[in-house]
Amino acid sequence: MNLKLRKIYRFLRSGSSHSRDYLSYQKFLAESAHHYQKSYFNLTIDFELGWSRARRGDGAISLEESMARSRRTRAMLPALLELSEQYKLPITFAIVAHLALDDCSEHDKPPQFQPFWIKDDWYSIDPLSNQSLNKDYYATDLIKMIKNSSVSHEIASHSFSHVDLGDSETTREAAEFEIRESHKILERVNPELSTFVFPNNHPAYLPFLKDSGFKVYRGRTNQSIKKDDIGLTQFPLGLWLSPQALSQKDLIELIDIGISRNQLVNFWCHLFEFDSVSQFKSFLEPVFAHIESSQKMGKMKALAMREIIKEVNE
Repeated sequence: MNLKLRKIYRFLRSGSSHSRDYLSYQKFLAESAHHYQKSYFNLTIDFELGWSRARRGDGAISLEESMARSRRTRAMLPALLELSEQYKLPITFAIVAHLALDDCSEHDKPPQFQPFWIKDDWYSIDPLSNQSLNKDYYATDLIKMIKNSSVSHEIASHSFSHVDLGDSETTREAAEFEIRESHKILERVNPELSTFVFPNNHPAYLPFLKDSGFKVYRGRTNQSIKKDDIGLTQFPLGLWLSPQALSQKDLIELIDIGISRNQLVNFWCHLFEFDSVSQFKSFLEPVFAHIESSQKMGKMKALAMREIIKEVNE
């Protein structure tokens, strides 16, 4: 269903062309009782390549679809970095840690893990090779591009292999491996590693997350930045940024509400949600330009997740 038909369908259902998530986020930004000293903006990219497989009801996203997503993500990243440098916009990259490996000799042997909704062990898709042989499961070249950018991006963890830690089928052994191994690998890439973004936005095993060295995670709801009961900093969920659900005008309107209310405007997405580089650029460039203009006028500050938390906690 294309965007126009989706909006017609939403209007017939609710009287609004906007999605329920959009309206909820708009209400949160406009009515939240908490205000920051200034308005902030964060964009997080959940970065998975071929590890984007996930549960879909009683089945799973196919390997064929995961490979197609991987190819689109590889195509979009240079365009995203180009835009971020042009408009001086830092980005939080939540990276599946396996992508940061040169080869599989660098990670520990995973536990057995076979939820009912896949036919084989979860880790059986690991090619146990290296990037020269398989660019869908390794991405040291792309991570190098992120680190060499003229803009200071944040590298965060998106687990080791994209296991949904909050799924009812996920075992403790698998969850702890995903957290521990991702920290070990990504800390080599980012010595200041502190942030964890849960696959499918399902926070779980938080005490082990803390024990493994993480300090921040993206939560499942929208609220002000806060410490949870065990001392981890919970970052708000934000809004899924998708060309299938939103327009540039929608996003700019949300940014302006955030500015007027001294709120944190927080968007996240995957790069594979865009069909082409031209669509990607035409969709995001007006939004990035508006953020740059707002920054130049002192209305908003765009930072990666970790840097926003540092400023808010000062």
